[in-house]
Amino acid sequence: METVRFLDPPIRIYNAGSGECFGNTQKDTANEETLFRPRSPYAVAKAAAFWQSANYREAYGLFACTGILFNHESPLRLERFVTRKIIASACRIAVGSGERLRLGNKTIQRDWG
Repeated sequence: METVRFLDPPIRIYNAGSGECFGNTQKDTANEETLFRPRSPYAVAKAAAFWQSANYREAYGLFACTGILFNHESPLRLERFVTRKIIASACRIAVGSGERLRLGNKTIQRDWG
C-alpha cells in the first residue's frame, strides 16, 4: 500500500480478509457491526490487515477494501480439509482400498461458503 501511495497509479487494492477476525461470536451470526475478537495469530494478522486497508483508504484516499471471507470449498484445497478428505477416501474405498474414513475433531463447527 505504501508503494501504491507513493507511485499514485490507478490501482485498486483488494485485501482478502477472514471471518476468523470475529473470533467466538457465541453462535451469533457475524455482520458488518460485529466487533473483531480474533483468537489466533492468523486471525490477529487478518484483523491488522483489515485495519491497515481502512487506514490507507481514509488517510490517503487509496482505493483499498477488504472482503471478509468465510471458509469455502475449492478443488485447490488440500486433502486434509474435510470435504476433500471425504471425497478422496470414498473414491479409494469405491475401488477396493479397504480403508476406513477417519475424520478429525467432529465437534468443530465451521460455516462453508
